[in-house]
Amino acid sequence: MSSAAHVDALRPAFASYFKMVSDGVPEAAQIKRLCDELKEASHVLVSELLTQWDTDNNRTLCFPDEILALCFCFLPFRDRVLASHVSRRWRTVSLTRPAIWAYIDFDVSFRNQAELFRMALERTGAHPIDVFNCPHLDQGFVVEQSLVHHMHHIRTLQYDKALYTAPLLSPAPRLETLACEIIPLDIRADFLGGVVGQLTTLRFCTVSFPTKCPALSTVTKLSLRGPQYAHYARNLGLSFQLFPVLQSLHLSDLKHSFSTDLPAGLVPASLRSLHLHTSDPDYDLTQLYAGWRSNDLSSVEICHNAVLSRHYVHLVDAPLTLYVRRESESATSVVTGVGPGSRCRRLEYWEEADDQRVLAAQLVELKSALANVHAISVPATSLGPLLGVFAILPRLTRLTWAALAPLASLPVHRPDLPSIVLKVACDGRTCAPAAQDARGLLAQLEGFAHAKLPDIIVDGFAPAVLRGVPPPEFPGFRIAFRDGPASMRA
Repeated sequence: MSSAAHVDALRPAFASYFKMVSDGVPEAAQIKRLCDELKEASHVLVSELLTQWDTDNNRTLCFPDEILALCFCFLPFRDRVLASHVSRRWRTVSLTRPAIWAYIDFDVSFRNQAELFRMALERTGAHPIDVFNCPHLDQGFVVEQSLVHHMHHIRTLQYDKALYTAPLLSPAPRLETLACEIIPLDIRADFLGGVVGQLTTLRFCTVSFPTKCPALSTVTKLSLRGPQYAHYARNLGLSFQLFPVLQSLHLSDLKHSFSTDLPAGLVPASLRSLHLHTSDPDYDLTQLYAGWRSNDLSSVEICHNAVLSRHYVHLVDAPLTLYVRRESESATSVVTGVGPGSRCRRLEYWEEADDQRVLAAQLVELKSALANVHAISVPATSLGPLLGVFAILPRLTRLTWAALAPLASLPVHRPDLPSIVLKVACDGRTCAPAAQDARGLLAQLEGFAHAKLPDIIVDGFAPAVLRGVPPPEFPGFRIAFRDGPASMRA
């Protein structure tokens, strides 16, 4: 309805009511006061009608408090604070549901961060709390005091800009994860009250350990940066005793100067995942792994700035698949052995020239440990040096690489290979391989069409691209696209 239509509809009612209340009023001043009262009463009535309509039609008002509280839990911290001031009902829900404030993340700047942090912790009651990006130091120590007061029900505590040590001396029976990957930490024997709790994950940049610490005995995941100073290397050799149930160990930025301070002997029997990293030149971490080697380890990753050495033998553990990759920008090569089961061994090592004859020689020497390899993936530049490796792999049935030049010489080394996979990708382009790329690939294969090769499977082209690219019939081998048509031998 238009504004004029509303006026026409309301005019008779207003005129009738005005005539009734103004009847017998002799003075204009009284009439003006009467009109003001009438306007105010009209505004109140319209507001009440609008409120009632909103109540009858607003679906959010139909939500049970439990559903509304669940919605609040998914809001960022700032929005949860704002939502608690929208209405009386929303505020009541916010203040009576501790789970709404159980996830606290100060990943963005706030005014009065310390007071907001204290307020949020107080609203959690006894509910487990996960704190991420803990606020920085404040002059009144409000953040530190709040943490001390609530450590008994904090489950996750991640420091970012500041490290508060006082809370870490308080008992924390529910604490499962503690992280601060920027600031070093001195752990004392009375860490977390000096009692055994539920701590399972510890991630820190650098830590100094005491000789004994009951609170560390439950840690299963440990991630540390190697010591940069002698103070933090102290007692590092006791790590395996301090963490007897360790399942995952991640040590990064290890320094050769502190190699003798690392633990020696057998790793905990519970250890399943090991990651070692260093940037120090010529620091061979495979030698360190040789002393830690365990048949119970399912995943081992070593990244060092050293050439391939004889200690690589300790990383070869009867794999089923081998992957060789070259990182030209960082002058490194990566060798990964996968299987059996979930077992994985990965080594990233320095190699200035793109020449993997040393790797090939190492693999040939380890032929007994590679007897079960049935698949291998290598870069094109490594295919030549590694051709001799294929000959010592009796169960090899699958070979993958990224270029075609050495393809014709493959039957000399492995005449029994049943198939070859060519994976096609667009290097440096966001688009997918096109029909023109498929024709170019087939043109290269045509260069040795008479070579007696295994079946070639081409992977990487979309079905729609292949509709206009029928694979040719070559005398020496058969070509099949993974999602498209296949050719027949001529």
